[in-house]
Amino acid sequence: MFGNGTFVGLPVTMAVLGEAGLIYWSVYAILDNLTAWSIGVYFCSGRKTGQKFWRKIVTPTTISLLIAILVLLIGFRPSGTVFETLKTVGAAVPYLAMIYVGGILATFDLRSVFTTKSVYLLVGIKMLLLPLLLFFLITWFAGFLPVTAKFFFCLFAALPSMVAFSMIAEANGSDGEYATKCIFVTTICSMVTIPFIMYVISFLQKIIS
Repeated sequence: MFGNGTFVGLPVTMAVLGEAGLIYWSVYAILDNLTAWSIGVYFCSGRKTGQKFWRKIVTPTTISLLIAILVLLIGFRPSGTVFETLKTVGAAVPYLAMIYVGGILATFDLRSVFTTKSVYLLVGIKMLLLPLLLFFLITWFAGFLPVTAKFFFCLFAALPSMVAFSMIAEANGSDGEYATKCIFVTTICSMVTIPFIMYVISFLQKIIS
């Protein structure tokens, strides 16, 4: 459901769509992180007895995201030292997540990673079928959108799984090992599926045009 918009999404967006895609990516990054750390946490936590919905989605991360959106809207910019400190800490988060995922993978038998059949079902549905379905839905019901926007939505539907979901699943009592397998396999497969799906969508767009 949630894609790796930072490690994979941003560089691919810049390579395929250029500066025009950066605007879409910026909006997507805010919405995707907000929903991932609220609705995503809720889904991963399951039906815990006595735990209300708002307690599951109101987390330090969602509060931080809302504060960041507010700061962005009012145009406030922290002083140099504060800003650089926050920027440095924030920049370390994706790499720490990758270290965490790598640490879990180190405990696996790699054969079990590649022989988990349901992971390939995820690849087929999320990274191939969903982008194509989204392309036709946008074409039929939102044909007024620019081609760049259409390509962007299809591209991000084809992204591999978000790295952070390994930690989210583990912290909320879900299957963190399975989440790690999904992240690893979808990331490897994306080297083939993303170019393929973008080629197919480009071909279909030429036919429609």
